[in-house]
Amino acid sequence: MDTPTRQAAVLAETRLSGFGASTRVLAGDGDLRWLREFFEPSLETQGQAICRATVTASVDASRFEMLQRELARYERRPYDCFTLDGSFDAFSGCHTAQGELLISLDRFDLMLRVGATKADYELVAGSTNGKLRLGLMRVVREIATVHALRAGGVPLHGAGCVRQGGAFGFLGHKTAGKTTSLIHWLRSEEARFLANDRFFLFRRRGGWVMRGMPTIVKLRPDTWQLFVDFQKRATEYPFDWNRTLAEVHEAAVQGSPGQTTTFTQAQFLRIVDRSAVSEAPLRMLLFPERDDSLHEAVYQPLSTRDAVARLEANLLSPGMTLTTAEVFDLNPNREIPRESTLRACRELVDSGCCFAYRRGIRTLSQIATLPTFSRVA
Repeated sequence: MDTPTRQAAVLAETRLSGFGASTRVLAGDGDLRWLREFFEPSLETQGQAICRATVTASVDASRFEMLQRELARYERRPYDCFTLDGSFDAFSGCHTAQGELLISLDRFDLMLRVGATKADYELVAGSTNGKLRLGLMRVVREIATVHALRAGGVPLHGAGCVRQGGAFGFLGHKTAGKTTSLIHWLRSEEARFLANDRFFLFRRRGGWVMRGMPTIVKLRPDTWQLFVDFQKRATEYPFDWNRTLAEVHEAAVQGSPGQTTTFTQAQFLRIVDRSAVSEAPLRMLLFPERDDSLHEAVYQPLSTRDAVARLEANLLSPGMTLTTAEVFDLNPNREIPRESTLRACRELVDSGCCFAYRRGIRTLSQIATLPTFSRVA
């Protein structure tokens, strides 16, 4: 079967580095600009890490049909592809006689071919559509996620920002107020963005460091109602998650209205008028709780038992055993040992960084202030 290198001459190239490895990406120039805007600075284009994989993304109708015909020749089964909150996004695929893996990413109208050594990935669309960029992002992000887990990172479902040099994470269930808390804290002029939906914690120099992993930013109507100034800024410009900022600007010149509430990381940063950092020393992990009777935010230390339970519930993986995606991990043993996960959660709790973060309507109308006490992780 043909390899991705047959198309490399007509595609642009970039490298995205992070979590100890680099991924070489070949794609259309506009797709690469979008990808860089989405990932930077979490994955850097100037990193010097060893290249572990090559990903090629292209629009090729004949190639797309050929891969579909090849897939139809074999018995198929579901494969865990992309990490979600508490589960994997699975797609139908098969192994070929050459030892390669073919996956039908049907919801994205894409075909994915994985080389036998999992060193090269080919993503093919049958026609031009914005889903190619989303599929490319997911492939690159999952490769980085596998590297992060193998490097000992603790994956958490939460948002994060940096203030006074320290990282603050917001954790909780889907409607707990993570994004609301993030936007509230970003209203401070000295705040910097770190993550909007998922991040990793790494042990480093006797402490912990938080590193963000980008996702598409989705904002609910009730969140907009709390931050009307940001809502105005977002809707007066034609932001669109599958466009680069330059493409959005071009649409604005043409007079397209802005209606979306789903953004790339770069677009979200433009709306809140803040910059991003790739990582920072962990300061606090906050679990938002709403209480509209409060006039100022309350930070309440959690008991060891409660804090461990909350951390375990917010691990970005099903159950207590962290598992890597089988399509992107070379190691046939996909499980990250349970004992190391429990130990990491207990170490985080013992460092005194876990707090219930109680706030309400009155507190959200003010600029978020840091707690007067500090038990640094």
